[in-house]
Amino acid sequence: MQRCLGALARVVRQTVCVTLPAVTACGHFPADGSECRSVGPSVALPSALVETSGVAVDVRSPGLIWTHNDGDWRPFLYRVDRDGQVQARIEVNQSIDDWEDIARGPCDLGACLYLADTGDNDERRDTISLYRLAEP
Repeated sequence: MQRCLGALARVVRQTVCVTLPAVTACGHFPADGSECRSVGPSVALPSALVETSGVAVDVRSPGLIWTHNDGDWRPFLYRVDRDGQVQARIEVNQSIDDWEDIARGPCDLGACLYLADTGDNDERRDTISLYRLAEP
């Protein structure tokens, strides 16, 4: 399990971030133009996820997703199953001010998670950060 993150980029903040209240996660986007659709009923998330903001499909374990809390919550990634149960909780060993999103993709480490520390509700940040870690 990797606990160390590296900054991919620090850039000057130029735009306002908007967080969507709901997200549908699909493992891939079909080339045939078909839609990403929900395949089951909605489920309640556990109380540890009080302000989930981003979601990424787990590459190694089909049916699981990675998510995190938005804003000033403790720096944890959560792996959640289709029933909304937390299967893993990973502490992120990095100072993150206000992360807003998470994505997964290939990288030189195999499959990686990318964390966007881009939140700025008060429009006071001069920089934002993107972090990458090997998918646990």
